[in-house]
Amino acid sequence: MVRDLLPKAHFATVYAKPMGRPLVDTFITEVSQDTWIYFPWDLGLSFQAPIAGPGQGS
Repeated sequence: MVRDLLPKAHFATVYAKPMGRPLVDTFITEVSQDTWIYFPWDLGLSFQAPIAGPGQGS
């Protein structure tokens, strides 16, 4: 598990489901276990080009 590799790390997330809460140190919003969270990049009905092109950003 990642926590074993990085024992001093602080794990933070925006959304936490009940089964995942023990795995994070900080979260903003708790959602029910059966909630599917849609992110903007998940909603395209066809291919979505990356925001950064080759050689841009990291």
